[in-house]
Amino acid sequence: RPSHLMLADSPSPRVILTHLHPDVAPPGIANPKGNVKVLVVMRNPKDAAVSNYHFSMGLLRTFPYFCGRIASYLFSWSIFCNLFLTKLCVYGYYFDHLLAWWQKRDDPHFLFLKYEDMKKNLPNAVKK
Repeated sequence: RPSHLMLADSPSPRVILTHLHPDVAPPGIANPKGNVKVLVVMRNPKDAAVSNYHFSMGLLRTFPYFCGRIASYLFSWSIFCNLFLTKLCVYGYYFDHLLAWWQKRDDPHFLFLKYEDMKKNLPNAVKK
């Protein structure tokens, strides 16, 4: 059974995790209606780049068909950082992604949280 049908039949509240840009996110997430609440977690760009680097390196080592096992050892932090800052990352430009969601900050359906605040004190961060 397709996951979107299973989701439609699931009782509320439902939690959906995504890294999608709002332009490609499902309409119920990108443009929510009714009592839908969307939490948008934003992260310090430096920390996001480091995390993305380690995630990407793990993919390259785990799935050698992406670029070959050797590529994961040749792909240095400085090369990755340059790609991250020049809009050439595989998953898109981080700042375009943030800005697209940030444009929704005045919509009451959205709550913007900082990852760093959540790591310090999760209950406090989400009490808003």
